[in-house]
Amino acid sequence: MLKITNLVKNYRDPDGNINQILGIKSFEIAAGQQRVIRGPSGGGKTTLLNLIAGILTPDRGEIQFDGVDICKLSEGGRDKFRSAKIGYVFQTFNLLAGFTALENVRLAMSFGKRKHDLARAVSLLQRVGLGDRMHHRPSQLSVGQQQRVAAARGLANKPRLLLADEPTANVDPANQAIIIDLIKSVCRDEQVALLLVTHSDEVTAQFSDVIQFNELNSVLPFNSSKV
Repeated sequence: MLKITNLVKNYRDPDGNINQILGIKSFEIAAGQQRVIRGPSGGGKTTLLNLIAGILTPDRGEIQFDGVDICKLSEGGRDKFRSAKIGYVFQTFNLLAGFTALENVRLAMSFGKRKHDLARAVSLLQRVGLGDRMHHRPSQLSVGQQQRVAAARGLANKPRLLLADEPTANVDPANQAIIIDLIKSVCRDEQVALLLVTHSDEVTAQFSDVIQFNELNSVLPFNSSKV
C-alpha cells in the first residue's frame, strides 16, 4: 500500500548550510498493518509523517501510495489525495475552538467523500467515548477528550492509512493507554493501516511491530538517484 524509497528532506540552517534531516532508504506499510516508529522528539519523525501526508514535499525520493507517487502530485492534488486516503491525528489536536466536537469531525468530512454522513460522525464520537460530549467545544473538554475528538476526526473519511503523531504526548498516563487502545481497535475494525510515531516506552509496549527511528533514518546522498 505505502512504499517509500530513497526519501531525502533537507533544511538550510541560519548560516546557509544545507543539512539533511531525513534520509529513508526503504520503508513499507501494508493494508491494515499497524506499525510504530519510536525515537526522540525533534529527530524528524513528524517531518516523515508530513511528507507521507503530502503536507511537505521531499528534496528527493518516492512515496508510492496505492501506485501513486504522492511527490509528483500538485499541491491541490496532494490535498485531494490526502482527504480521500489519509487521516492524521496531530500531537497538538488542531481542533477549531469555535466548533463543537461533532462539528470538528463533520468539518473534516467536508473535504472528503463523506460530507453528509452525520451518522458516521456520531458513531465515531460514540466509539471514542464522547457520545455525551459531542456538542461541547474544545474548551469544554479535557485534554484527553480533545485528543479523542482528534482521533475521531482523523478517521472521519474512513482513510486507508491513519498517521498518528505522538498522539498521547499531552495526556496523562491514565488517558494514554485508553487513547492508544481506541485508535488501535477502530483501525483494526475498519481495516485502516496505522503508522504511529512516539518517544514513549509505554506507547511502544502496546504494539508488536516497532522500528527504531535511528535505524530507519540515515544519511543518503542527495546528488544521486541510487543509494
